Amino acid sequence: MDSKNFAQLLVEELVDKHPPDSREFIRGCGIDPDNLDDPDEIWKFFVRCNLESLGIKSIIIGDRWNQIPENNILKQRAKLLDSIKSLEHTKCYKNFSTECPVEFRAGSFSNEEECCNKAKFDECPVIKITKELKWHKGHYKIAKIIVECAKRLLIENKYGKKNTNFNDVVEAVIEEHRGSDDVWKRKATEELIDLFKGIKWYGNPPKVIVWFFSELSSPVHQVNHWSELDLWQLTPVDTHVGRLAHRFGFLDNNNNIKDALDNIYPEEPRKLDFALYRFGGGVERDICGKEPDCEKCKKEVPKIYEACSCDIKY
Repeated sequence: MDSKNFAQLLVEELVDKHPPDSREFIRGCGIDPDNLDDPDEIWKFFVRCNLESLGIKSIIIGDRWNQIPENNILKQRAKLLDSIKSLEHTKCYKNFSTECPVEFRAGSFSNEEECCNKAKFDECPVIKITKELKWHKGHYKIAKIIVECAKRLLIENKYGKKNTNFNDVVEAVIEEHRGSDDVWKRKATEELIDLFKGIKWYGNPPKVIVWFFSELSSPVHQVNHWSELDLWQLTPVDTHVGRLAHRFGFLDNNNNIKDALDNIYPEEPRKLDFALYRFGGGVERDICGKEPDCEKCKKEVPKIYEACSCDIKY
């Protein structure tokens, strides 16, 4: 079976027969997936995507996220924005992810004397969020990212600051480009991604933004909040996906993963991405990981087992 037909089989067996639905997963994290026009719900979901994208496993987030009270600064936009605005005169306000010098190690802040606003150290939103996220070693990075995003999107952006609503930012960019030419969706999506440039630890494009926009607009995940984005830019490639793309011959040294997915399954590359993730990821099927479990594959997805021709199959 050639690569394209095998890709089609993976999608049919792993996605089409058992379509994912993010609604229950989102609801389990204390977010109302049926009310994503509400600024608090969309902000909580954005924060939730940040948590997972920086290495915190979903099963950990689900438990810990629900333990954070609803009135804490992490989940409350108004409290968060008021705290950020109080720092306008400080050096760190320029870019919290790069200018805030404070770090959290071994359960405590290691250098709070370097704080840009020492007199009000405990009132800083980065410090407050860090304390709320004390259950993860990299949470001070997440705190800085979340604060920087809130500043850019809900305080400085001319649309976002109007109602302090992330939806307004996205919808304004879409309306600005709508119908201007044949590639307006691509341009609008590029502009949205560009809003997050220069935020340390995010990458380009930021993995969390790719996840966030994909979850809310992808038919793979069935939460269609922004259906007018150029979804081809939002293929949330994962470690498992790259491994299996090589293993199944979808990827060689002359192309990147996104191009490979686009070429192998142009109908909907994100479906193939999700199929590969499900097949190799420990949270999902956990069949074809670092060490493939061919017996499990033969039992659970026999059509894929029979069609597979990778060298390590036994």
